[in-house]
Amino acid sequence: MKLLFTLFFGTLLLGCQQNTNETQRLQSQINELKSKQPDLYTPGFGEFMSNIQVHHEKLWFAGKNENWKLAEFEVNEIKENLEDIEKFQSERT
Repeated sequence: MKLLFTLFFGTLLLGCQQNTNETQRLQSQINELKSKQPDLYTPGFGEFMSNIQVHHEKLWFAGKNENWKLAEFEVNEIKENLEDIEKFQSERT
């Protein structure tokens, strides 16, 4: 029984060793793909303008209803979108 347990434990230990190498290979592949990820997608100019339009409409309603906290928030959201345009669409600025 002890021999069987020892053989089983030894096989299990060797199996884990092989998975470690595979895990390291997969982790390096994940890291490589993560480094490429920012280059894969850049939001288009139209997406930014659509977001600005939505926030502009909300800003109008906030002003009409004298909800100045919401108006301030919407102004900041518009500013953030304009900053993102400068960041992601630098050829347009």
